[in-house]
Amino acid sequence: MTDAASAKNVVAAAESDATNAWRGVLQGTDDAQLRSIALKAMLGSARRGTRWRIAAGESPTAIALPGS
Repeated sequence: MTDAASAKNVVAAAESDATNAWRGVLQGTDDAQLRSIALKAMLGSARRGTRWRIAAGESPTAIALPGS
């Protein structure tokens, strides 16, 4: 990272990666409690990622299908 803009891009990418990871948990388990935790975490990552993409000036800011 060389400046604030590149830092924002890195954080947005990290949130996208986290969203993808939580989607993988959702797909890989039948445990209801774990699925509930994973869904909440995935949605949280997607929301944070949207805010970071807005701050970074990226487009699109919101991903239609988080984790895909």
